[in-house]
Amino acid sequence: MKVHHIGIACHNINESLKTYINLGYQVEKHLVTDSSRNLDYIFIKNKSTIIELIGKSNNKHKSDIDSIIASSKMGSDSIYHICYECVNISLKIEELTSIGFKILKHPKPALACDNRLVAFLFHNQIGMIELIQ
Repeated sequence: MKVHHIGIACHNINESLKTYINLGYQVEKHLVTDSSRNLDYIFIKNKSTIIELIGKSNNKHKSDIDSIIASSKMGSDSIYHICYECVNISLKIEELTSIGFKILKHPKPALACDNRLVAFLFHNQIGMIELIQ
């Protein structure tokens, strides 16, 4: 599978964006808010590397990145997941679960990814990954 992007959980998505821009990244997809998950997303790119910056939309409500943000040392951002592109998400999930991955979130369209199907899986050795079809 080809790496599609790296997801970074951000304490402050706008401040993180400024830092990545200083490192040579450019915004590929401007802020998208998924209110159902209480998350904001910005996709940035530097040559062939794509990073998905992920931040909370509203700090008063829970989100999927709460535990990652809370556990990060010294208030820094943390890698949340690596996303892999696949042709058939159902077949890839079947293959990965047969080698020890567990499904965290079943495939569904993702607002931040132009409604492409995404799923999240977890493996004890490498942590969480995302699949995108």
